[in-house]
Amino acid sequence: MKLKKANLALILLLLVSFFIRIYKIDTLSLFGDEVDVGYQAFSILKTGHDYKGNFLPVYIQSLSESRAPLLIYTCIPGIKIFGLTELGVRITPIIFGILSIYLLYKLVLLLSKSSKLAFFSAFALSFSPWHLHYSRTAFEVTLLISLILAAVYFAYRFIDQNKNKYFYLSIILFSLSFYTYNTANIFVPLIVLSIFFSNFKTFSSKIKFKNFFISLILFLILVSPLIYQIFFGAA
Repeated sequence: MKLKKANLALILLLLVSFFIRIYKIDTLSLFGDEVDVGYQAFSILKTGHDYKGNFLPVYIQSLSESRAPLLIYTCIPGIKIFGLTELGVRITPIIFGILSIYLLYKLVLLLSKSSKLAFFSAFALSFSPWHLHYSRTAFEVTLLISLILAAVYFAYRFIDQNKNKYFYLSIILFSLSFYTYNTANIFVPLIVLSIFFSNFKTFSSKIKFKNFFISLILFLILVSPLIYQIFFGAA
């Protein structure tokens, strides 16, 4: 594809993807986990506390479990704008669903240099039944996959251009992914190790000790609240 045609095709795909995700979004009422997300976000919006009374919690205590907080915090703007409704609760997953399609396009384009392959990869994700389903519900999947895709994209941007800002952005986004869903604690480190060891020569030649030290401190600052919760708290 030529660049202009590729951009137009991507814009059209994103618009169609948004439409089929937001269409009749309020037809089905919120299920249990979505109700919990909505009330937690609404409570934090109005009081700064979750509905169990914890102030800006790192891990959020629900009726039946404790859950990673990032989806709930990111749902606050939607509830602020659209109220405690199906649209207010679900608009955030819809946005992250569209963002993940765009990020997959950018990542495949970066790695393959093929706009056709990038477009058809994004197309496949857009109409994948599981992605369509989860980007119409207030579940953590689309937020998690968006953060991972963005983190991987910036990691390879660093490899490609050797700019420290991309390396730090990747570290930040990978760190935030741990706050989306518990299983990220297992497979995100495996993704990071896979990228590192498959590009070991590049990383070892481009990452200076100073940058490595700064990134390590940044990572520890970001994940230390979660580490505390895993060993001593609700996580």
